[in-house]
Amino acid sequence: MRALIVIAYWIWMLLKWRGEGSRGEEVEEMEEEEEEEEEEKNIQEKEKMTKKLKSGVVDRYGPLHEWCS
Repeated sequence: MRALIVIAYWIWMLLKWRGEGSRGEEVEEMEEEEEEEEEEKNIQEKEKMTKKLKSGVVDRYGPLHEWCS
């Protein structure tokens, strides 16, 4: 009787462990997707800032043409 309980427990733990493993992979995939989205947003923001800097709209130290000459 004890042997059946122990075997059932092992099977339950194995199934539980395998289930957590697949969930862990899903979580990793979601985290990777979020990181990729953040990287894309950062790239877009950098592109916007470079466009603004090139047009002279945003410059910390004054007009851009003063630094270029």
